[in-house]
Amino acid sequence: MAAVATTVPATGNSAKLAELSKQLSAEGDRAAVAQELAGLVKTGSVQELVAAGAIEAISAALGDGKNTNAREGGLLALAALCADVGRSAEPYLMPLLGQVLTLLADKQAPVRAAAAAAQSALERLMCPHGVAAVLPTLFEGMLAQKWQTNEGACRMLQALAERCPSQVAVCMPEIVPKVTEALGNARQGVKDAAAAAMTACMQCVNNKDLEQFIPMLIDTMQNPIKVPDCV
Repeated sequence: MAAVATTVPATGNSAKLAELSKQLSAEGDRAAVAQELAGLVKTGSVQELVAAGAIEAISAALGDGKNTNAREGGLLALAALCADVGRSAEPYLMPLLGQVLTLLADKQAPVRAAAAAAQSALERLMCPHGVAAVLPTLFEGMLAQKWQTNEGACRMLQALAERCPSQVAVCMPEIVPKVTEALGNARQGVKDAAAAAMTACMQCVNNKDLEQFIPMLIDTMQNPIKVPDCV
């Protein structure tokens, strides 16, 4: 996804936000730091995140492969901002989705748990009209090397299909080929997640004549040898 603009004037809270962003990577109660950061933005302005360099700091923390504290702290901050600041923060936070999906496969359990929470927070935050913009990130996640990332991307697509059916229906020509690839994953859990996502997406079309055949269509996608019988 495209990076957000970073030319926002500094404000009175910028110094405090910058300091809190640094504390996310340190030892201590990072969850409390994340909540304080989100609370400061909520009472001020979401643009202050950019002015203070906090978005860049969170992104850097998520990508710090050598610092578990940083990765967990960045994810905690992301989830807290989603919950406390709300929709106005979406343009600044959604570009971090790809990093969140990658961290679902982190070697450290606390980071994986924080990544799952951050992904759920982004799902709830996203505007339905942003579905098309987020799909390329989900497709990349579905076909990534780590199965946790594959499953997470499929689960998020399923969630979006259930919450934003009209927007997903419009994107079916792009969705079907990519999810079909995920259906061929060697890991059963990924196959199941992809099948659930494909089912939810097909139901968005709202074609009553098609609905009864959805299980057969998905089974055929997973087993091409069955194409003659399906036809």
